[in-house]
Amino acid sequence: MGAAAGLGLMLPGVAHANSIQQLSGPVFVNRRFASVGTAVNPGDVVTVAHGGSVAFTVDQDAYLLRGGTTLKIESDENSVIKGLRLLTGALLGVFGQGEKRIYTRTATIGIRGTGLYLDTATDKTYFCTCYGETELRVQGMNSRVMTATHHNAVMIHTPPSGKNKIQGMAGFEYHTDDELRATESLQGRKVPFDN
Repeated sequence: MGAAAGLGLMLPGVAHANSIQQLSGPVFVNRRFASVGTAVNPGDVVTVAHGGSVAFTVDQDAYLLRGGTTLKIESDENSVIKGLRLLTGALLGVFGQGEKRIYTRTATIGIRGTGLYLDTATDKTYFCTCYGETELRVQGMNSRVMTATHHNAVMIHTPPSGKNKIQGMAGFEYHTDDELRATESLQGRKVPFDN
């Protein structure tokens, strides 16, 4: 993917302000066209047109969104991120210290200083704890803690009728270690599996 190649050119050790670092195709922040350097802050909504991508930083976190993605960065009255709402599409995120939650149509994921990948569709959601620890809560099911040093992935099936089901995956898909490395480098960090 073009954004992944571009992300690989980012210099490690350089932390950036809350802004877009790379993009391809049309990207919008709060329904306005965005470009490299456009600010992204708690409370904003980032949308990527189909076929595009965007990489940006907010506070201690960094994100890569695929085409067809809409992400709302929810904040409290003090403009502190309290959660992320992935409305559509795919998100690769690497997170600094502090607890956050990611909400999808069928699942809530508790995160703390970890890396993860989510890819949502109408009838299923692919979720990978790339490293660190997450808590996965799927509607109608008990929560489960997922830990990983190098990828722990599941597919969450959400049929139109019937119960949700979680299927373990033998490997990881849809994202790469190089994308994780490049995204962490936006915050001047390295992925833990390279240490």
